[in-house]
Amino acid sequence: DGRRQELSHFAREVTLPLTLALLIDTSPSVQPVLDLEKQTAVEFLNSVLRKEDLALVMNFDRGVSLVQDFTPDIRRLSKAIHSLAIGGGTSVHDAVFLASDEKLKSETGRKAIILISDGGDTTSKVKIKDAIESAQRADVIVYAISNGSGGPFFGGGGDDGTLKRYAEATGGRAYFPSKSQVFKKAFSSIQ
Repeated sequence: DGRRQELSHFAREVTLPLTLALLIDTSPSVQPVLDLEKQTAVEFLNSVLRKEDLALVMNFDRGVSLVQDFTPDIRRLSKAIHSLAIGGGTSVHDAVFLASDEKLKSETGRKAIILISDGGDTTSKVKIKDAIESAQRADVIVYAISNGSGGPFFGGGGDDGTLKRYAEATGGRAYFPSKSQVFKKAFSSIQ
């Protein structure tokens, strides 16, 4: 407000508990990479989650489903991830909105969404603007990993701009891997 402020305390937030929502695209366009997504998502959770952290798993295609609610239990999270199957349509915006508004908004500490998608939305009821505002209200950082961009590994398609908008509007980052090793590097960078 135009007045000099004294800093009394400055600390890194990495010591705060992490609350993570893993949003996985299960639309028909991701069929070729779904197994890789599952494998790397489980590896990511194994390397990131500590006993005081919580994570949930949601998938989205024509609709959005909570497959595993908040838990620190890696086995339950892994089981949920491995149970995912391909459906029809893609509701990216609905998934981000619901994860932010219904699950993460009431949580405290560090909050993040890991959004694995090609970014192409075909069936959402809400607009991207509303989903971004929901994430911002909930103080959630969105890290987007494209599974549809770049090169022969992922087969192209999707909407990179959507993924970039989510990341930039929430202080996160968007990753556009072109092969499986880079897909794993995206998870490592987020970690």
